[in-house]
Amino acid sequence: MVESRIYQRNVFRRREVAWMLLVAASALLIAFRIPALLAFHSQPDLPWYLSQFAVMLVFIVDPIVKYRANARRGPEIAKRYVRTLLPFDIVAALPVLLFTGHSPLALLVIVKIIPVFAGLTQWRMQLIRGGNVVRFVQFAYILVIAIHVVACGWLVLRSHGEQVTDQQYLRSIYWTVTTMCTVGYGDITPETDSQMAYATVVMLVGYVLFAYLVGNIASLFNTIDPLHSQHVRTMDQATSFIQHHSVPQNLKNRILDYLGYMWERKVTYDETYMLDMLPWGLRSEVSMFLRKEVIERVPFFRDSSDSFLREVADSLRPIVVTPGEFVFRFGDRARYMYFISSGSVDVFAGNGTKIGTLQQGDFFGEMALLEKRRRGASIQAVEYCDLYVLDATAFDHVLTNFPEFKEIMERVANDRAVPISELRKMVQ
Repeated sequence: MVESRIYQRNVFRRREVAWMLLVAASALLIAFRIPALLAFHSQPDLPWYLSQFAVMLVFIVDPIVKYRANARRGPEIAKRYVRTLLPFDIVAALPVLLFTGHSPLALLVIVKIIPVFAGLTQWRMQLIRGGNVVRFVQFAYILVIAIHVVACGWLVLRSHGEQVTDQQYLRSIYWTVTTMCTVGYGDITPETDSQMAYATVVMLVGYVLFAYLVGNIASLFNTIDPLHSQHVRTMDQATSFIQHHSVPQNLKNRILDYLGYMWERKVTYDETYMLDMLPWGLRSEVSMFLRKEVIERVPFFRDSSDSFLREVADSLRPIVVTPGEFVFRFGDRARYMYFISSGSVDVFAGNGTKIGTLQQGDFFGEMALLEKRRRGASIQAVEYCDLYVLDATAFDHVLTNFPEFKEIMERVANDRAVPISELRKMVQ
């Protein structure tokens, strides 16, 4: 129960999203209909009354639904909603409930777009995919309503109480867009003082609104694929580094090939850095999820306790080895134990003779750490290899806290088949 409540603190359920979209659609409908009634001087018909009644019910129920949803996330979340967005929800419900027909007070319903926009923003932040689409819809939502309301206000000032045609509304939309964009071609100009004052306010508001929208839309297109943008920056930095230091062609090709491989695998972030941002408990669970497949392939981990596996998973660190690169050489000091997540490596004796090949799911380097001796063989990557390493400090820490680790490791090593056992001894 506690985990569910914590999990839902900043995550919207599907039914919450569905209700939020219904409220957004209702707000859009009423924000179009009420200004249009005032501008066109038309009488409400039966469909309008039915739609108004439906929207009225949605707007009245909405604060209750939101308060209960926020209360499930915690009392401080509910208090924040009451202080910030609840007043707008209440004000938006009153005009629909109390004022109909041609009452200008019904325009207060437009404040409903404020909590709608805030809700869409919160939902967008939790989306793994499609967040930029929601962000674009938010801008379009605000822009369409703003243009329609301003155009209807201009119609009211220009019509002088007379009947308004669709052509006049279209011309009003044209004037609104050109004025809010501060283009102002001058083919439609204010004729009275009230129209001039209205146009001045629209230009000032439009300048701020369009500056905000244009800036965010530009940011939207720049961040539509953040991984690609980061990869481009990385490639630019690598190119500058290569040119500045006159790196030889062979090394240059290897660097560019490595960066290309990392882009293909979408590994443009530091897994360790991401895990370090999380609290210990959550980091341990994520580490177990990421490294579960690797850990399960290791024989001496299969019968280990959960606490031991969590300790190992939290201590593992990912590395990438390029083709032809030596993981370590014969006689090197033992610093790590290695687990092969993907790829394969060749094993060479001290005299350079190839002994065998280790592939995905294999591990090596543990006995040299255990016996505190230097490497008895060389390991060279055949292809790109994704490895997880357990450094000597973490290795000793695991031995100290879990004495059974050494016994299990030695027992599994002794139980292996002769060819594998001989290969493993030479690798260590």
